[in-house]
Amino acid sequence: MGKDPIVPLIYKKLVKEVQKFGPVRIDPKKTTIQLTNKAGFATMTIRKPCINLEIYLNHKIKHKRLPKVEQSSANRYVHHITLTSPAEVDEELLSWLKEGYEQKA
Repeated sequence: MGKDPIVPLIYKKLVKEVQKFGPVRIDPKKTTIQLTNKAGFATMTIRKPCINLEIYLNHKIKHKRLPKVEQSSANRYVHHITLTSPAEVDEELLSWLKEGYEQKA
């Protein structure tokens, strides 16, 4: 079975917007796609109906859009969000991604 037709639209918008931050390497792995500045700042997992996005920050954000946040080391928090529409790639999400991007500069 193929992916939902909305998934490539979410992916394209997300990549287009993130590239506005500056140099970003899109690094496909076996099951994920890592977004990297000098180090990884986010990871996408493409699913049939959505994109699962993990954003890496050095502090925890409490927000209803981020249902799961894990502390992976003393200064690294993994923020999980599921994207089901290109409209969810909005200013708020991009501000979190930009913060992660800048922390990895």
